[in-house]
Formats: sequence, C-alpha cells, structure tokens
Amino acid sequence: MNEAWQRQILAESGNGRISDQQIVDKIRRAVLTQRLPPNTRLPEGALGDIFGVSRSVVRKALTRLDAEHVVSLAPNQVARVRAPNIDETRDTFVARRLVEGEVVALLAGKLTAAQLADLEKMVAGEADAYRRGDEGARIEQSLRIHHLLAELSPNRVLGSILTDLILRTSIVIALYRRDGLASCYLEGITRDCWRTCAPARRRRREGL
Repeated sequence: MNEAWQRQILAESGNGRISDQQIVDKIRRAVLTQRLPPNTRLPEGALGDIFGVSRSVVRKALTRLDAEHVVSLAPNQVARVRAPNIDETRDTFVARRLVEGEVVALLAGKLTAAQLADLEKMVAGEADAYRRGDEGARIEQSLRIHHLLAELSPNRVLGSILTDLILRTSIVIALYRRDGLASCYLEGITRDCWRTCAPARRRRREGL
C-alpha cells in the first residue's frame, strides 16, 4: 500500500474511534485520487493496524467496497483494488458518457447563480492546478466538478448512477495510466460544460 497514504491515515486517526463507514470513505477517496492504484493488496490485518480497528470492522468495510465495485473480494484471498479488463473499461466509459451527457442536458439553463459560481470556481481551480503541473490537485478538482453535477442532477437515479461511474472510471484511468503520459485534461472542455448553464444566468441578468 502507498506509504504516504498510510502515514496520512495514521496521523488523522489519532486515538479516536473509527467506524467501518469512515474506512469505506477513506479507501474510496484514496482510490478516486489514485493513491491506491488498481491491484493494490488490502490485507485485513494491515488495514486493522492502520485504522486501529479489529479485522471484523475491516471486513465489513471491504464487503461494502466490494459492493461498490471499488475492491475485489474472493474466498481465501487478500482483497485488492479492482482492476477492470479492457471490455469492462470500454463499457464503463460508454455508460458514463451517456449518463453524464444526459445529466448536463437536464441541468442546462437551470442552475442558480450560486450553483454556477461554485461550478465556475471549481473549473478555474482545475485549470490552475493543470497549469501548475499539480496532477493530484487537478484530479481532486475534477472529481469535485463531476460529483457536483451528480449531486445537482434533477433525476436522482441518474445522479446516483453517475456517482458510481465517476468512481469506476477513476479506477480504470489509474489502471491504464503510464508514467510520463500527459494528463487527459483538455483546457476548455470542462469550461464548455458549465457554460451550457449560462442561459439561465443571462436570463436573470436581462430580467427575462
């Protein structure tokens, strides 16, 4: 497991009691931000030591993560961060493109001024992180943008599906990423996404 991540968890945990839900959240976040890459082994004993909990609590958390397609569990084997094959990867990206496109279409022209301001700030933050070459911060900002779209979706079923697909695509991006390969970020693409909501802002400004 990533040593820097382990040190961070140990520092955050202190002497406080941690729940299985908190373990789920922390491992999910580490996978989303590619701090725990695909195929990373997640031994119950090691996780128990890191989080200061029993194996039974760790096992409960891993079972939930398996249900969320974050880790793979098999009888008599150590849990691992999932590593989807090529076919599943293609299917996942096709599904996300369809679902997220529909969510954006539903939101177009309907966000409040405050929601637009939040989205615009996140987009600017991602662009700034990209220009600084801070890939970790860029990934964090990108996730915030897409999760906000899922959270604001008028169709809650689509929003829930999008949340799941964001996680699954993050896993496959980490799996097939290669050292030295440029970021998949294209400046302007994300900005164009939030601009689809601009008509609502313009109508309010013009009093229409």
